Parts: sequence; C-alpha cells; structure tokens
Amino acid sequence: MAHEAKVAAGTALQQLTDDLVTLGARLQFDVSSACPLTPEATSLAENVASILMEREEKVRSAWDRMSKMSAEMAAINDIE
Repeated sequence: MAHEAKVAAGTALQQLTDDLVTLGARLQFDVSSACPLTPEATSLAENVASILMEREEKVRSAWDRMSKMSAEMAAINDIE
C-alpha cells in the first residue's frame, strides 16, 4: 500500500510539473504576443487618463459654481 501511495504521489507530481511547464509556456507566449501592443496600450491608457482628468476638472468646476450659487441664494434669503 505504501508503494502504491508513493507511485500515485510520483504520478501526481509529474502531472503537476507538466501542467506548470505548459502554463509557463502559455504565459510566455501571451507576454511575447502582447509586447507589440504595448505602445498602443500605453497611448490608450494615457488618453483615457487625460479624458478622466478633464472630466474631473469639469465636475469640480461645476461643483464650485453650485456651491457659490447656493451661498448666494442663502444670502438672498437672509436679506428677505
């Protein structure tokens, strides 16, 4: 029985090793095929970041205007 367990463990270890080698080869292929896309992906990320920053500035500006208008309306209500 101990011999059978040892053989089963050896088989499992070999299968795991083979799976890891296959996974490593697939990952290496994915990385090498993605490398030519890096400049495009970088450019896209920069453009998206720029758009998001512009949007954030517009939202902040609108919020500031709303806060100012709210303060002005509160001041008008105090006068009346």
